[in-house]
Amino acid sequence: MKPRGLIQMVSKPVAPPWDDSGKNIVKAQIDCARNYAYRIMSTSDFDHDSESVECEGIYGDAGTYSPGYMQNLKALRRALFSSGASLLHYFFAPNPVSSTAGGIVKMLGRIPCVQTVSSAPRSWEGIRKLLFADRIIVLSEYSRTRMLSAGIEKERVCLVPPGITDITHSPERARKIRAREIRARISTDPDLRLIIYPGDLEFSSAAKTIMSDLPAMIEKFPSLVMVFACRKKTPAAAGVEEKLKHDLSAAGLMKNCRFVGRVDNIHDMLAASDIVILPADDLYAKMDIPLVLIEAMQLGRCVLVADSAPLNETVGSDAGFLVEPGKAGALASAITELLSSPDKIRIAGDKAAVFAENTYSAQRMTRDIELIYDEILEHGK
Repeated sequence: MKPRGLIQMVSKPVAPPWDDSGKNIVKAQIDCARNYAYRIMSTSDFDHDSESVECEGIYGDAGTYSPGYMQNLKALRRALFSSGASLLHYFFAPNPVSSTAGGIVKMLGRIPCVQTVSSAPRSWEGIRKLLFADRIIVLSEYSRTRMLSAGIEKERVCLVPPGITDITHSPERARKIRAREIRARISTDPDLRLIIYPGDLEFSSAAKTIMSDLPAMIEKFPSLVMVFACRKKTPAAAGVEEKLKHDLSAAGLMKNCRFVGRVDNIHDMLAASDIVILPADDLYAKMDIPLVLIEAMQLGRCVLVADSAPLNETVGSDAGFLVEPGKAGALASAITELLSSPDKIRIAGDKAAVFAENTYSAQRMTRDIELIYDEILEHGK
């Protein structure tokens, strides 16, 4: 079928390693392309295997979590000179520099555009000035409501939850073997209870909450191990991690903790866990609906998150558990209750897998976004 048009994706380098949600949602969309052809910004050594996807090696490398000035300049310059594109689709958090440049590109190029705002800005004040596109895609009801409250026109704001491709493709037996190997490397204790925190160390109080509640968890389950799978996104993160390790050591808790940073086998690690937690009171610098939680749910893991918006939207009404953020003892109480009931953990994991399949599939996300493209290109706005 002939594509209805060419979509120029303006984003971070779409290239491995696939450890950044900002580029992973771009890859998930192009992997499931239905009615459009796509041009992506990548590195010279990456090529997509689909005929409907054109890769432009405008970046020298896969970049970092926070794109530098030159990386942003390359992306915006390519957007301005995107010959043959029917529509531009931007993926970046609203900020004065990029938003001003995007608005200028829109004015000069006279090409319709879509802007995905995948995470909440540091402040909602003045957000209207940072949104220039014909349609603004948000990932959560929380962000949609905040946009409308800020005066953004209802018809411009589109809620499209993120989607991921199937990560359960390997045989279940092989996944279980890898999970057992990971657990054995972490601890040889047959009573191991493995909790994974795949969050941040800087922007929320989650790590401090875990540390303060850890003694009560260990008292109930001495074999419990807390894994901090926290990628260092900024130079300051290393210092924060060292301070946390020091405090944990001083409290005699380090023997029950592991710091693994960025890992290549995060899916296997998630599959090896008993519970995946994200008790964050603030999701700044993470997606509204964190992809790592969706991945854990797709793998049938029991998920526990803070009952704060938009994080609580991730698990719907009964696909996971909520805990009051910042309340002393709440996290420990929830985890020990779950670990005391293996059946409850198993049932929660089964529900999570079904919810993830129905709500967060890449196919559904791509379909919904391409319908937005249809509307813009057919009606001219």
